[in-house]
Amino acid sequence: MTERPAGVALYDGRTGKLTVTTDTSAVPGPAYPLSRAARRREGTAAVGSFSDWWFERSGWDAAEDGANEGNESEFTLRYGGAAAGVAGSAYVTPLAPQGEASSVVAVSRVPTRHQGGALAPMTVHRLDPAWSSPKALVALVKAEYRDVCCYNDDQVFEVVPTGGSTWTATIGSEQNIRYRVEGRGPIEGREATCLKAADGALIRCAYAAPGSPEDQELKRREQQKQQDEAAKGAGSGGGAPGDLKGLTDHQFAELQRRLGDEFLLRLKSG
Repeated sequence: MTERPAGVALYDGRTGKLTVTTDTSAVPGPAYPLSRAARRREGTAAVGSFSDWWFERSGWDAAEDGANEGNESEFTLRYGGAAAGVAGSAYVTPLAPQGEASSVVAVSRVPTRHQGGALAPMTVHRLDPAWSSPKALVALVKAEYRDVCCYNDDQVFEVVPTGGSTWTATIGSEQNIRYRVEGRGPIEGREATCLKAADGALIRCAYAAPGSPEDQELKRREQQKQQDEAAKGAGSGGGAPGDLKGLTDHQFAELQRRLGDEFLLRLKSG
């Protein structure tokens, strides 16, 4: 016999009504048990021979060191174009080889919703490149963003994989999530990390991966800053006119027009 959930119990907080059903199509949110997903992951230790299982030479362990220690490890994540809490979400767990915790080399994925009498499938995806262990990433966050982590009750709560080579660390207290650090696996020999507000707004990067959205945003901000400084210098009555290379074609044409008007005005007054 295959052990599987027999149904779900839905509790209405407004009316106090409790409903037990086997139809999960209308359940708002994940309907597959979190504990069952964890058991599926733990079962990978038996994918080899008996001796491999006995000496812990096969399968995967949840990377629970550092910030993730004590967490359930099965993180519920949404993926591309899915509506919140409906479809297109999965339980995702960072994995390290059995008996090791030096780095995260894979993630497991179990769907949060499943129909039929069989257990939900589990897929293991290898990361390329692999990223450091959660403990090492916590140390990296504290070193690169000392002004925001960690004072008073603030701490790094968890390090969650969000893609093939990306992760997100959450910073704050139990009552207030303040920041998130989004990172990528080793790029040119180092982790690329960016600090963002809780709402996702980019604050700064310790090292932005070349060509990443954060890298493009930082370049756009720098270009805008240069243009604003050039326009301010060109519009002031004295001092250096600013760096003309930062002007757009429209700003440069406007500056040339104003310069011509000033020449005519001085010739007439002289």
